[in-house]
Amino acid sequence: MHSYQGKYTHLSPILKLLSLAALMIGFSILSLILFGVISFAFCDIELNSIETLKSNVTWLKTLQIIQSTALFILPGFASCYLLYQSKKEIFPGNTKVNYKLLVFPIIIMVCIQPIISWFGWLNHQISFPQAWQFINDWIIAKETEAQEMTFLLIEHHSLTELMVNVLMMVIIPAVGEEWIFRGLIQRNLAKIFNNRHIAILITAFLFSAMHFQFMGFLPRFLLGIVLGYLLIITNNLWFPIAAHFTNNLMAIIAYQYYSMDDVLNETQSAPDYYLVILSLCAILILFKILLKSQLKDGN
Repeated sequence: MHSYQGKYTHLSPILKLLSLAALMIGFSILSLILFGVISFAFCDIELNSIETLKSNVTWLKTLQIIQSTALFILPGFASCYLLYQSKKEIFPGNTKVNYKLLVFPIIIMVCIQPIISWFGWLNHQISFPQAWQFINDWIIAKETEAQEMTFLLIEHHSLTELMVNVLMMVIIPAVGEEWIFRGLIQRNLAKIFNNRHIAILITAFLFSAMHFQFMGFLPRFLLGIVLGYLLIITNNLWFPIAAHFTNNLMAIIAYQYYSMDDVLNETQSAPDYYLVILSLCAILILFKILLKSQLKDGN
C-alpha cells in the first residue's frame, strides 16, 4: 500500500509555506461551510449574524473550537505528514525535554506581564490623523465587539462549561498556533532567510496580525517574539506551547475578575515603569538560566 508520508519533503521552504497556507485556507473554508449548512438547516442559525450568535453561545463556542481545529490542528497534522519524513522534526522537535525546565516558560509568562501591559498601553497611544478618524472609530468598534465576544465565550455556569472554555481558549490555541507559527512558519523562514532572528520577527508579526485585533497588536507581537526565542533556545515546541498555555490561562482568569470596562481602561492607563524594568531584567535572567540549562543537558 502506497504511503504519502513525506511525499513532498523535497519541496523548498517557500513552497512548504505556500502549501501550509493552502491547507489552512482549505480546511478553514470547508469547516465553515459544513458547520454553516448544518447550523442553518437544523437550528436556523445564521453564522454571519453576530446578534444571532450572541444569543446562541453554545453554537458560538462550538464554531470557535471547530474553526481553531480546522485552521491550526488539521493543517499541522497534514503538513507534518505530507511535507516531512519525520513528524518529530516539527512537533515537538529533535531535542529531548527536561520536564523540570518547563517551569521556565511558565515563570517567564508571569514575569513578562508588566511589559505586555506597557506594550498594550503603547498600542493605545497610536492615533490616526483627523482625516483618517473613521479608521480609528472602526478599530475601536471592532475591538469593543471582540471584547464582548470574548466575555460571551468565557462565561460559564458549570465545571463542564469551564473545561470547554479551557479547551477552546487555552489548549487548542496553545498547541495549534505554536505548531503552525513556531513549528512550521518560523522554522521554514529561518531556512529561507538563513537568519533565525529575522524569522522570529516576521513570524511574530504574522502571529499578531492574524488575530485581526489592532489594539492588541504590539503586546501580541512581543509575545510572539518571546515564544520564538523559547523555540530557538530549546529547539522543542513544548516550551513555547507551555508559555502560550500559561498566557491564555492567565487571560481567562483576568477576564473572570474584571469587567469589560476594567479591561479596556487598564490598557489605557500609564504603566508603572519600575515594574517594566524589573520585568525585563527578570526575563533576561530567566532566558540566560534556561539557555545554560539546555547547554548543560546537551541540547
